Amino acid sequence: MIKKLILRNYRCYHEHEIDFKKLSIVVGKNNAGKSTLIEGLRLISLVTSRYQNLTFHPPPSWTELPLNHRGVSPSLKGIEFSKENIFHQYSDPPAQIEAVFKNDFKVLLYIGGGS
Repeated sequence: MIKKLILRNYRCYHEHEIDFKKLSIVVGKNNAGKSTLIEGLRLISLVTSRYQNLTFHPPPSWTELPLNHRGVSPSLKGIEFSKENIFHQYSDPPAQIEAVFKNDFKVLLYIGGGS
């Protein structure tokens, strides 16, 4: 079960942390970031459900991660995902979506930044 979602430089969020409980309900005004939150959860779900069937690679240099880290690049084919306005207030990439699960397992997604 997901415990926390952290969005950095992602769409309308500069840096925002959302803690989840057994029951979490998302409400807010129009254009407040509800759909962005759901999109972040969908991307985390995509990676956690597909990572076992993907090839792990060293991280791209733009992530600035140590070369001993490994990651996957899942296809977004068939997934409704807009590449417009990904970065908060048109700032520089990358955007990050981090999920922390109840067992303290973490998934960190990097979006954008180059090849």
